[in-house]
Amino acid sequence: FSGNFIDAIYFEVIIISNSINPVLEYFDDYGKLGIIINYDDPGWEIKLLDQFNNLKPKEIIANIKKVKKDHSLKSIYNSLDEVFIF
Repeated sequence: FSGNFIDAIYFEVIIISNSINPVLEYFDDYGKLGIIINYDDPGWEIKLLDQFNNLKPKEIIANIKKVKKDHSLKSIYNSLDEVFIF
């Protein structure tokens, strides 16, 4: 899991990622956030280009905004308030 993923969320950019568990979990929780591709597959670049034709950018950006909202500083503070008594 990398800073690239976090930056994509912050800047609301469609994600292109290898199939790794942390990214898959976010896709499972929030819906499609971009494209997941296996770079080890022969012809992965053709598969990537094919997936671009089926993208729904508005839906993806809306999902990314949900991730961004759920991981905002305000949301984190609210979660801490529920867990800890200050």
